[in-house]
Amino acid sequence: QKEGFRVKALAMINPGNPSGNAMTHSNIQVITEFCAEHGIVLMADEVYQSNVYAEGARFVSAKKVALDCHLNNLQVVSIHSTSKGLIGECGRRGGYMELHHIDPYVKFQLYKLNSVEYYGGPT
Repeated sequence: QKEGFRVKALAMINPGNPSGNAMTHSNIQVITEFCAEHGIVLMADEVYQSNVYAEGARFVSAKKVALDCHLNNLQVVSIHSTSKGLIGECGRRGGYMELHHIDPYVKFQLYKLNSVEYYGGPT
């Protein structure tokens, strides 16, 4: 902030790849509370949620932590993939985003961008 920069989004990758180590609820709580306090959108890359290998570890989603902590002003974009555990076939290029408390205008722009990807004109 001192240098005139304004952080608008923070990327969090959980669980990690290739270690399969997952963040705890309290680890994620620190991040979600920070983002909520500063108006930062949390981009939660959670594509490896089915790939947790660390002993005693379990996956906890950023949205769950936000709901548990009643962070009603936190904007979360949770990113998922069909090739990293849902189907398990590497090479499949499908995925989706879950938008939680995202501004309706931003949602509209994302849907519009997605439509262009599907129905692009000749190049």
